[in-house]
Amino acid sequence: MTDGPRVDNPSEGPVLNPTDADDRQLASTPVLVAAAVVVFALVVGAFLLGRSSGTTETAPVGPATPPAEVVLDPLSQALELHNAGQLDEALAAYQEILLNEPANQYALYNIGLINQTRGDNEVAIEYYDRALAADSTLTVAAYNRALALRDVGRLDESAEAFEVLLLIDGENVGVLYNFGNLLISQGDVERGTELVNRAIELDPSLRGD
Repeated sequence: MTDGPRVDNPSEGPVLNPTDADDRQLASTPVLVAAAVVVFALVVGAFLLGRSSGTTETAPVGPATPPAEVVLDPLSQALELHNAGQLDEALAAYQEILLNEPANQYALYNIGLINQTRGDNEVAIEYYDRALAADSTLTVAAYNRALALRDVGRLDESAEAFEVLLLIDGENVGVLYNFGNLLISQGDVERGTELVNRAIELDPSLRGD
């Protein structure tokens, strides 16, 4: 895990419980069920935002896991592989889960996360869409999807996705900062600057001093 904010690097690993993750850090492990490293605990409707070094932008969120009572053996095994950095094996395990549960939101999300981490953003978007179709409350998938849309140049769609996230949590630093920079790049300097300044007000470390 790195120590500076940025937007373009997805979380590096899955998370077992959304409430265990620092709301200013990237998840360092895969997600089994409904948590991720963004300012919101997924299961309770909050998403955590992660960050990595290299730029003054907050980064995509890591994997999510279900509440303990919902965790199944196959998911646990896939999560262990994901956390151990055995991504090919983790992908195979998540795909195996989908053979029996095609709409398993956690397997879908984590497959999207691995692809986003590897720079395969179009594939990641496809899996985030499927995860959100299965569970519309999986806000971490919506956040990472917004970043992936931006990174493949689908800027209008990314802006729409960030707008929805902003309605969910108007004080979310990652959303404010990334959305603000996106708006500035699209020519809406006034609103974009307002959002970026609000993000910096909430998290002065974004100044990059």
